[in-house]
Amino acid sequence: MAWFNRGNQPSRSQPSANSTKLEKISESFTSIQNVTAPVLRLGRVDQTLNLCEALIADKSLDTAQRRSIQITTSKTAKLAISILINHYGIFEKKWYLQQYFQRCLEADEAIYTPGGLLKASPTTDLRSAAAAWEIVEQFHNSWVETRAAKWDIWLERAIGGSSLRQFSMFQKSRHSIYCAIASKLHHEALRASDAIDFMRALSLLAEGESSFRMALELEEALNNNRAPTDVVYTEAEDIASSYEILRSTCTATRALKAGHLRFSAALLEQAEKLMDNSLLALDDYRLALSCATNKDIELEAEAVFYLGKTHHILLKSELKAHELYIRAISLVTALSPKLPGGTWFTEAKVAIETRRAKLRAQEDSEWYKRRQPIYEKMKDAIDEIHKKSSLDARPLVTWIMATHPPKTEGTLPDLEKPKSECSDNRLVLEAVRRYHPDKNSSFGDEWHVLSEEITKALNNCFGRLKGETS
Repeated sequence: MAWFNRGNQPSRSQPSANSTKLEKISESFTSIQNVTAPVLRLGRVDQTLNLCEALIADKSLDTAQRRSIQITTSKTAKLAISILINHYGIFEKKWYLQQYFQRCLEADEAIYTPGGLLKASPTTDLRSAAAAWEIVEQFHNSWVETRAAKWDIWLERAIGGSSLRQFSMFQKSRHSIYCAIASKLHHEALRASDAIDFMRALSLLAEGESSFRMALELEEALNNNRAPTDVVYTEAEDIASSYEILRSTCTATRALKAGHLRFSAALLEQAEKLMDNSLLALDDYRLALSCATNKDIELEAEAVFYLGKTHHILLKSELKAHELYIRAISLVTALSPKLPGGTWFTEAKVAIETRRAKLRAQEDSEWYKRRQPIYEKMKDAIDEIHKKSSLDARPLVTWIMATHPPKTEGTLPDLEKPKSECSDNRLVLEAVRRYHPDKNSSFGDEWHVLSEEITKALNNCFGRLKGETS
């Protein structure tokens, strides 16, 4: 079997032959720099890549030689990307640019093992990440074209390879690229939201979620490994917060619109289906409320209002509706810098005032029924107050204070002061404040009725005083 073993051993001429081939590749790569015309330079790039591809299939090469060829392939592809970007941009020669990008990516992947152990020297750059960053610098100004050309997908492929993810030397550039992609998707989603295209906005946010999550992961690693004097990375965290707010507001607005459809359907349905649509509308408005809470105050208040309107109009629960109306108004007036311009705010205010007027009317009606027998019981004292109401201001106030001393707290009017220091008008007004019915309702019904009649007498006196001075 010696002859077989000898036959399978590499000949002594093989190392020198391989060295010659490697030198040929090196010469081909160097020749790229010798021409300036973009077409000629790209021609020599293709020539070098073809030589690398042909040689990498040679099974006689050892590991170090294969690694050297992959590094040359990566450098050559990166150089081609730079030539195309500098002379044509990232859109005119898109197909060729993607092909070179793919070659650069495959070569960089081959330089590293899946376990993350560096095969090349520590000074080796990741050419695909560098190429991706050059494209990112251009797509900032051409986002629409970039999205149409699907360059963001290629960028993620270039910077998101599993075997390249854990190298700290690439963390800052990859963090910047992921933040740029996530930020651009957020801005496009925001424009879609402003155009009432919530489905597209949510789709864009879902598309960008992987980018900002990867940026968050890198941000955490960068902050953990930073020196005390280094900057703290917060960009990805801010982007994540913006995503959450926009996603919540889009979902809340969609739920509000769905609730409005259910509400309108309930108004048109017969009794058997009215309850079903009413409950479905409540579910939609509750979803809108849960999404908008602590995210958008006006949207949160609007959801609360429509919950109240559903209880009021469809479920006939006026008390519950009133509580929700007040809550909606309180939210925007206490926390929002300006009052909303929507019709719901006006509707809520009108509904609150209508209920309050209704309650006041009910209270007045009930009080009138209770007041009549009390009035008859105290008729002598009330008639005496009416007789004294024709007196001048000071005698009238003096008599009232002596006959029916006030029960409310506060200083008594000083009846000894001359008119120059305390006018009759002021004296009467101070007495009215002490006997006003609203301040005397807690001292029993009889005193409440008496304070009403005393206030009427004082108001009549004040009217005469105003007539004398006019």
